[in-house]
Amino acid sequence: MGRTAPIACRCGGRCGGCSRRPVSPECRRSTSIHPITTRGASFRRGVAQCWCTRGGSQRGSASGGGSRGWGCTRCCTAPICSSPTHVNPKLRQLLAACSVEGDLVRPIRWSEALILQNYGAIPPAVGKHGFYVWNRGFNLLLLGRRGEPRYFCKCRPAADQNLGRETAVLRALNRDPELSGVAPRTRGARSEELQLQVSEFVPGRPYAFSVPRLGESQWAASMRDILTVARRVSTRAAALLPDFLAGPGPVVLHEVAAPCLTELASAGLGEDQLRALDAAIRRAGTLPRLLQHGDLWPANILWHQGSWRLLDFESFGRVQVPLYDVHHFVRTCGSLRRPRSEATGGWLDRLASRDREAALCRETIRREAGELGLNAAQALGVLLYYLVDITAQFRLRGVPRSFWGPLALEVQRAADTLNASARVEEVLLGWP
Repeated sequence: MGRTAPIACRCGGRCGGCSRRPVSPECRRSTSIHPITTRGASFRRGVAQCWCTRGGSQRGSASGGGSRGWGCTRCCTAPICSSPTHVNPKLRQLLAACSVEGDLVRPIRWSEALILQNYGAIPPAVGKHGFYVWNRGFNLLLLGRRGEPRYFCKCRPAADQNLGRETAVLRALNRDPELSGVAPRTRGARSEELQLQVSEFVPGRPYAFSVPRLGESQWAASMRDILTVARRVSTRAAALLPDFLAGPGPVVLHEVAAPCLTELASAGLGEDQLRALDAAIRRAGTLPRLLQHGDLWPANILWHQGSWRLLDFESFGRVQVPLYDVHHFVRTCGSLRRPRSEATGGWLDRLASRDREAALCRETIRREAGELGLNAAQALGVLLYYLVDITAQFRLRGVPRSFWGPLALEVQRAADTLNASARVEEVLLGWP
């Protein structure tokens, strides 16, 4: 990615995100000081989504109103102001604490920092259902001498536990000789108000781009290789990050699933459906405790210099149920292989179908369960827990029903299958 020239906001420079002029009818929103600048009113920008990202791909030139070098809120190609005197000194101190400038071929020019994602000024962290935090800051890239991406940086409020967790995980992986190549080399720094994570930019091809194009045998082999890497990370993580473990003993699956089932009861699941789910999860009994990535899906996996790299560890260890990552990974891979426009029914319908790709998914789940020492009832119990957990989590986060509603239908479908069949392990997982 090279440097990009300033571009004009699609609203014509009338919104508060692009100039000091009044907010236009098309861009009604509040404004706040951008987190990287200290310059005040001439750099005021809208916190909400800019009209240019609602209406199309054109992005803007913040040239009108004195805000030279700025684009609209959330425009991912807008360069930061080129004058270092306008950079938030707190952010500069954190970058210096990470020794970023010393690793560049030449000193940082602030025109070479690009905003990738901006949620407005850094606000106090707002907790949502435990670990989830809303309005979490911004990401940026620092570029090297030839304009190539050099560092990927995340800046968040100091109270955001997710970034601190991810930084601790990445630092632990970097120190381990066997896992140092799995994740990008990372540093972190924090002040009373902010925290910064600086990771070496890893070029490569995201697995999400490859999944739809791979042949069946290539896809099966790549899933096996990726899950082997993820399992190795999870297995060694207990020794690397002992404080992440919720307890010394095994996981009692129905105990961790109980709050999720309670949440889904308020979402409209019937009593007979809840009883069927609870009974199947109870049959899984206890499982060995294993720290999970928590968001293992193709967009967080990268092919780099002949090996697989894992990204985005902010949720690492939140789930400690073995095989959870496997179910999430296989489901999201299956969705990319067969887009919604071509698919009939939900994930469980596809998993139970007789086509070749469904058989590959079932085979992958059975193989990984065997590697972890789990039997058929445990593999099914984790599948059901995975479905009720992600549905409950999205609902608790307050996202629209259109987002978690399809997941709730999957849970209902699973419950109905349990009530209708005595051999669900065979139907869904192909387990004899």
